[in-house]
Amino acid sequence: MENCENSGFSSRPGIYSCAVEQAARIVGQKWTLQIVNVLIDFGECRFCELQEALGGVNPSTLSARLKMLEEEGLVGRTQVSAMPPHVVYRLTEMGAQLSSAIHELTGWSRRWLCAADAESQPAQAVSPSSETELSGFQTLHRN
Repeated sequence: MENCENSGFSSRPGIYSCAVEQAARIVGQKWTLQIVNVLIDFGECRFCELQEALGGVNPSTLSARLKMLEEEGLVGRTQVSAMPPHVVYRLTEMGAQLSSAIHELTGWSRRWLCAADAESQPAQAVSPSSETELSGFQTLHRN
């Protein structure tokens, strides 16, 4: 992995910091957050259990995501020698630490993106005090 900067942005204008790039590279892939979320909820899962819980994921896509998550250190894969032999997937300590981020993202999505919440709480414009602050910010940065 690259050595990441402590700041929110890199020294090059317009380029996000390595921390955001690295996280987005992993969790930005389709089905990745959903896989992690299922493993947070269920602990250990077999491949078929994950596929069922996710509904609609192509088996080859699920397999590729699990392999990537394992290579990145977020998911552990254990071969179980019980009859019949099978594999179970679980989050590593690193993967489990995504729990709070997923919880926050879920709350944000429920509030702003989900249909039921969108109808009951439509997005509101910036508050008057924020408009004043924003106006001042824009004035300062137009020059």
